[in-house]
Amino acid sequence: WCDDGSGSFTDAEGNAESWTETFDEESGCSTRVDSSGSSSSWCEDGSGSFTDAEGNAESWTVTFDDSTGCSTEIREDGSSSGWCEDGTSWFVDPNGVMNEVIYDESTGCAVSTSTDGKMGGWCDDGTSWHQDDLGQMVEVTFDESTGCSTEISGDGSSSTWCEDGSGWWVDQDGSRTDRAYDSETGCEITTNSDGSSGEWCEDGSGFFIDPEGNTESWNEVYDPQTGCTKTAYSDGSASARCEDGSSWDEDSSGERTQTRFNKETGCGITTDSFGNRSGWCEDGNTWFEDEAGSRTETIIDETTGCGTTKFEDGTSSGWCGDGSSWHEDQTGSRTETSFDEESGCSTTDYLSGFIYEGFSEIECHDGSNYMLDPEGIKSEIVIDQETGCKQILSSDGVLSDLNCVEMNKDDQGSDFLEEFDEETGCMSVTYPDGGQDTNCPDGTSFFVDPGGMRIDRVFDESTGCVTETFPDGISQTFCLDQELVFSD
Repeated sequence: WCDDGSGSFTDAEGNAESWTETFDEESGCSTRVDSSGSSSSWCEDGSGSFTDAEGNAESWTVTFDDSTGCSTEIREDGSSSGWCEDGTSWFVDPNGVMNEVIYDESTGCAVSTSTDGKMGGWCDDGTSWHQDDLGQMVEVTFDESTGCSTEISGDGSSSTWCEDGSGWWVDQDGSRTDRAYDSETGCEITTNSDGSSGEWCEDGSGFFIDPEGNTESWNEVYDPQTGCTKTAYSDGSASARCEDGSSWDEDSSGERTQTRFNKETGCGITTDSFGNRSGWCEDGNTWFEDEAGSRTETIIDETTGCGTTKFEDGTSSGWCGDGSSWHEDQTGSRTETSFDEESGCSTTDYLSGFIYEGFSEIECHDGSNYMLDPEGIKSEIVIDQETGCKQILSSDGVLSDLNCVEMNKDDQGSDFLEEFDEETGCMSVTYPDGGQDTNCPDGTSFFVDPGGMRIDRVFDESTGCVTETFPDGISQTFCLDQELVFSD
């Protein structure tokens, strides 16, 4: 720091920054320019400004009213704030929502009220209260003798956490969970009112006992040479998470599922012991390839929120978040389905390649199901319970087959079952080995391998990151040009 206002600083990692600061006596303003490209100024009259390295600027003015003893700061985005000598203060956001804080010296408490209906408060003795997202009042008290804070919610639930690491939770039904931390062993012990309990230790070991007394234990070890953390369980199963984005899970019978992530492409690939492979990318696209090499691919259109699944035999299908979908087989026969939320009915139009080309099938939540021909003549649809086939019942009592509930086949002759959930907008594909891929328009998806192990994935459009959660509760997040992040 120099007398001329210049200066510099270098941290322990070698990162350096420098600045120059000048004072203009005529305006009464000081200006600082940083090596990052940002600059700021503040003046004796209370005004000031700040410009970041990208050129985004903000400015403000501050005035003091001698008669009220209050200072008011006005910013160029339309927001303002004020504070007074008696302890009161307020803030108005750019949308005009005002929050006011009034402090009562006799009680040592401050009350915060907002024009959007929210309120809260706090006192010098450490107690406080606020409204949660549901509008229920939450009260927080602090006991200096025990070093514990207790939060009581309007729904009857409560929680307590203490400076020694202990705490407990009680939900609105009275179920209680107690937590204690042993600093000597580095273990956190949890006991539940249903009889279950568990222990999690800093050395990676732990156990869990369910209400029936069944015990599962594990031991977690980090290998610095491979950059992998391996967890072995008492039932013989194991899993590993590695810093390069790879991971694997092995059940008690030795069946293994392995996952690798490519930062350059933003895509991950999961392979199981049967030779099945599935992949997913940060843009929401997924694919599945079975042990015979038959491949299905799902592509998500970020603009429309619609997904398309393509099979090797030329069959394809698509769906959108509004409940609409379509299906086209290898011969070009196509159906399109739309859903009307008001009536609770879906309409499937047989567009081409069908005996009933030009017909529309209507199926409603109230159980009604009927067919309209091109002239608008209505015929009831019934299902043959023995064959699973839909049949059209004409007005003269004649039954004719429409289609049957059966598995589709890929080009190897293997069966797969495709199901669309109109309520969630999710598409599920079940493969011959029992594996299942499910993809939803909100960016979530999951894969269940033939052994029943489920891997959940969530794609965040705002960050471009995918979070994958495994059955053991471990999750990993990976993004383009970013390091892999693990959490438990």
